[in-house]
Amino acid sequence: MNPEVATIGGLDDGLIEVGVCDDPIEPAVEDFLVGVGFSIALFGVRSLGNLDVSRLSKGVLACIHAPNLYVEVVLYLDTYIDSIINKFKNNMKILVVCQYFHPEEFKVNELVEGLVKRGNEVTVLTGKPTYPRGDYPEGYKFWGVQKEEYKGAKVIRLPELTRGNGGAIGVARSLFSFLVSSTWYAKRHDIEADAILCFQLSPVTMANAALIYQKKLNVKLVHWVQDLWPESVTATTPIKGGPVIKWLERFVTKIYSKSDVILIQSKAFEKSICAKGDFKEKLVFAPNWAEASFIGADTSVDESFPLQPAEDEFRVMFAGNIGEAQDFGNIIKAANLCKDIPQIKWIVVGDGRAREESEKEVARLGLQDTVKFLGRHPVTSMPKFFA
Repeated sequence: MNPEVATIGGLDDGLIEVGVCDDPIEPAVEDFLVGVGFSIALFGVRSLGNLDVSRLSKGVLACIHAPNLYVEVVLYLDTYIDSIINKFKNNMKILVVCQYFHPEEFKVNELVEGLVKRGNEVTVLTGKPTYPRGDYPEGYKFWGVQKEEYKGAKVIRLPELTRGNGGAIGVARSLFSFLVSSTWYAKRHDIEADAILCFQLSPVTMANAALIYQKKLNVKLVHWVQDLWPESVTATTPIKGGPVIKWLERFVTKIYSKSDVILIQSKAFEKSICAKGDFKEKLVFAPNWAEASFIGADTSVDESFPLQPAEDEFRVMFAGNIGEAQDFGNIIKAANLCKDIPQIKWIVVGDGRAREESEKEVARLGLQDTVKFLGRHPVTSMPKFFA
């Protein structure tokens, strides 16, 4: 296929070529993307033939429906999702340490699948599924170490208390219980691995087991930073300093010091990480990608779907975790400023520890007709909401 190239947008270490041809986007791109289990974030495209495009946001590939659009992605060395996978050779034994894993929906699920597809033997050390709140799914319980398989990867699930209703106490006990169980397991059980990947959300203490195994096995550690610490604590709790923050600073610095590669999902993370030490040479920018299931997704809805088309409405959608770190109060304040414009609707898709308080604030301000909470939905249904 040799399309006429309309735009060349540069990447850090790669290239995006956008052209026009007779084939639809799905057959032209889907085999490549789904073949490695990922989709690609597009950005920096200024024009497409005669069509002016000021900027394509990351992850919008599935939203492009032009039947004559062809996108060719030329990847070199360390570009985006391959910047993660390429840190590992093929046919390796890889230990992934992460408190959250399938059926909890996080990027690490797709990454593990991609590593397995490349011939690697992957073991995931994780907790019992409890995110974002509620009881254990069917088949899980607190006590005992449960072993299972996920798309070719071995999964070791350690005891973790549930988050309950997602309140502060429930979240704290869940996080602490995984710290204890993962530290205990790492000290007493051997896992064969040629390299370790730690998928670090909150809390940062989930990395402790990765540090233990790195020392025991004397192998390289790739640390994937999704949340900054201790900033996540100072920004969302009354704790702004003192011994807790100082201990977290020391612990985070230790993680960065021991890591051979530090993946960051935002370039804004660089300042915080480098303030803790000379870690710039370890940093690799690896932004989160759009789900492969978005490619060619069916966006039609029936009468049972919770969000119906409405041509007379202008909708602002928030999709994701409803937590303290998302500063959801400001979203409600913005909605309150728009309450006298009935055409503007705020759609909230997701769940989290701040949802209950947010719904109470919406009710207090009389915004029930302006702000709609639709709850948590599987990632496979999200294209229908976005469309």
